[in-house]
Amino acid sequence: MSFHAGNVADPGRFLRRFQRLVSPPGRPGLAGVPTDHEAQVADELRDVFAAIDAIEDETRRIRTEAQERAERRRAESEAEAERILADAIRGAEQVRADAAARHRRDLDEDIAATLEQARVAAEDVVARADARLDETAQEVVSRVLDAGPVGEKAAR
Repeated sequence: MSFHAGNVADPGRFLRRFQRLVSPPGRPGLAGVPTDHEAQVADELRDVFAAIDAIEDETRRIRTEAQERAERRRAESEAEAERILADAIRGAEQVRADAAARHRRDLDEDIAATLEQARVAAEDVVARADARLDETAQEVVSRVLDAGPVGEKAAR
């Protein structure tokens, strides 16, 4: 509800009201009786004050509703922040678990590569040992044959 000059029936009458306020008290009215300016002003302003009261009531209602909305939004925001924080904590735990799994996988791959290298090295050692064993065995046999029978050597 708004109050504007269109609500006043006669603007001249509205302005004359202020003239009456500054006129001396007890000035004769229409019937020769002093006019009660305070009562006239109160009568004239009754609708204005009623409108102002209505506006103030509406203002209080709007302010109360705004405060209630703000409190609801604050509570919703706090709940949302807590949910986001909980999600972030869960997400961090998942990131740590994923990183640990990757680390274990990398270690397993490193271990497998090291074991493969060790297997290849061991096969090489065995192959070289087999080759040297054949050479060594042939040399031993050759020396034994060159030495002759065991009894002959003792006789010499």
